[in-house]
Amino acid sequence: DRGQHWEALESPRDGMDVWSLAFHPNDPNVMHAGYEPCAIYRSEDGGERWVEADTSRVAFPHVTTYMPPLAKRVISIAADPSDPQDVYAAVEVGGLLGSRDGGESWDSITDGLYVRNNTVDLHGVQVSSAAPGTVFIVTQIAMFLSRDRGHRWEHVRVEEMFPGGSYCRSLL
Repeated sequence: DRGQHWEALESPRDGMDVWSLAFHPNDPNVMHAGYEPCAIYRSEDGGERWVEADTSRVAFPHVTTYMPPLAKRVISIAADPSDPQDVYAAVEVGGLLGSRDGGESWDSITDGLYVRNNTVDLHGVQVSSAAPGTVFIVTQIAMFLSRDRGHRWEHVRVEEMFPGGSYCRSLL
């Protein structure tokens, strides 16, 4: 009803903070929730029941491991509208995760230009609806795009938001 009435959903991780929520591009009953510390849950029934996704293969970049006690949090999740099996999760101070099975299992796909620039503090991820397989990420200080599902990255130049830099917080 466009936000007129709200109801609480059961949380799969009581006492833990939800940092992101994403819906399947074609099925509103399929949802992903991103948590702090880093965990992703999937629901196929509109949030009635949640199953924790397999993140056992995730390895965070070395550059992000010196920051205790900062927990890695999944700050943004996005699915490719042209192939909803491809789902991406931006991890604040942790890089990019990718799933090729609709969000059931995840791998770290942190690689390339944005790692060498020490900008793995991701703040957002979006997938283009006009260009299949094109992924955009914003980090604390920059924006990058991949035209091949996260394999290679290009730095997207943006105007400085204030003297000396920018602070990218999300993508819409």
